[in-house]
Amino acid sequence: MKVSISNEETGIKGTVYYNEGQKDIIVSLPDPESVKLVRSHLTKIRSFNIPESDEIDDYRIDKVKPTESEQYMRLALCTLHTETDFWVHWESLEE
Repeated sequence: MKVSISNEETGIKGTVYYNEGQKDIIVSLPDPESVKLVRSHLTKIRSFNIPESDEIDDYRIDKVKPTESEQYMRLALCTLHTETDFWVHWESLEE
């Protein structure tokens, strides 16, 4: 899976490539500090609320690294901007 990301304030653009088989990511950005920031967000253990049914309070909490599966990686990418100021350009998604 590969997706483009960008920071509108700094103009920095790049990509995140996720290899599910190796459970690893490659962050390609021209700024090493930005690489470190994005990589940290996408590789640290996080809590994900995963719905178990259509009920509002029926979910399980999974504590995992986003690199464990594509599902978790997509969820972590959805919150990338809140911690890093990088937007994900889902229209660029390559499976």
